Amino acid sequence: MTSRHAKTGSSVRNISFVQSFPNLVKAAMILFLLLFSAQIVTTSANAQAAKVLGARLGVYPDYTRFVIDLDREVDFTYFLLPDPYRIIIDMPEIDWSAPPGKVTSGGGLISGLRYGLFKPGTFRVVLDVAKPSLVSKIFSLPSGDGKPNRLVVDLKPAERETFLSASRKSMEAYSARSRNDTSATEQ
Repeated sequence: MTSRHAKTGSSVRNISFVQSFPNLVKAAMILFLLLFSAQIVTTSANAQAAKVLGARLGVYPDYTRFVIDLDREVDFTYFLLPDPYRIIIDMPEIDWSAPPGKVTSGGGLISGLRYGLFKPGTFRVVLDVAKPSLVSKIFSLPSGDGKPNRLVVDLKPAERETFLSASRKSMEAYSARSRNDTSATEQ
């Protein structure tokens, strides 16, 4: 729809708001997508996953030690599962692109190792154990003296009933953490 403007003689388009509304919606959607994409890129850059630099086993007469070398310290939790016997270690998403070496074939109390993304935000390491075993120690060591950050897990053999009891308690604590109920995990 075109009309002549009386004073200047120029053409003026009379476009109603209804006709321009779809274009406004498209422009708003494009702007939203650009801003959302920028937020994702910024969040991803700030929250890069810790990297595994290596893993190893140490077999000693009284215990087996499993060590993960990391480029930074990570939080972790663990619990035990029976039949077959397993030690489960959860941590925030990590990048395990380093080869696991001979760890996957096991040694000492550990008969095998599996790992991967359990769910978004949670990376899981599963230690298959050949017989009932308890976590006697689990701790982080900071980097220093040319060594990286380390997550250290010491396992010792146990009786089946002791393992089952520890498994029940660890599962109760795990369930409480999943519900954000800290009363069961505080001791």
